[in-house]
Amino acid sequence: IHVGQIVSKNTQWPYTLLRQFHTPPMMDMLALESRLASLEKRLLDAQKERENSLARQSKCDRELRDLESCKLEDERHNTQMNKMVTSLEEKVDMYKTQASEAEQVAANNLNMFRRKQQELEEAEERARKREEDWARCKGEEEMSKL
Repeated sequence: IHVGQIVSKNTQWPYTLLRQFHTPPMMDMLALESRLASLEKRLLDAQKERENSLARQSKCDRELRDLESCKLEDERHNTQMNKMVTSLEEKVDMYKTQASEAEQVAANNLNMFRRKQQELEEAEERARKREEDWARCKGEEEMSKL
């Protein structure tokens, strides 16, 4: 339909044009109100979903901060434990060295004790022989006096 044809047929051409291309105004209003209600409901749903998402994000942020805090504390404890382990390993090495030195000193002392004990036994043997010699000499001297 051409606009010129409508104008020539009817003097109320704008209304005729509207009727041909649009639904009646009351139906348009109901559809628009329905559409508006639907959009308002979708907006409320979207706002609720956004609030829920923000709440979840806030909860996740708190959990993340807690986990980061725990991580830092664990790293600090791990560092302290590593220092303690290093210190204890150094002490163990020092004690091993001291034990080795003590074993060497004990072995030297044992060897010296055995050597001195042997020297003592030899000295006692010599003293016993000299006493026997002395007693024999005295016995010979007394025999010669008689």
